[in-house]
Amino acid sequence: MLRFDGERILKILTGGSAAYADVYAEQKAYAHIHFESGRLEKVERAVDEGVGLRVIRPWKTFYASTTSLREQDATDIARAIGDGHLRTLAGFGN
Repeated sequence: MLRFDGERILKILTGGSAAYADVYAEQKAYAHIHFESGRLEKVERAVDEGVGLRVIRPWKTFYASTTSLREQDATDIARAIGDGHLRTLAGFGN
């Protein structure tokens, strides 16, 4: 389940001179069932999730991603690339 407002993130990304911006969020659940010689060996369940943000400005493209779907993480990376100055961000998803 998406845990943030994508439109709000787009507004942060498009502030300033952005010609285009997009938000791509994905959450995928899967199960891996392993059989060997006709018998069940292992069952694994997992969830992969994350968000990617992109901003296109004249002559530059900025992209950032995180494996978190928390709104604060998405907001932080949107601000980092939305203003056209890529900064080092640490601690996402922690």
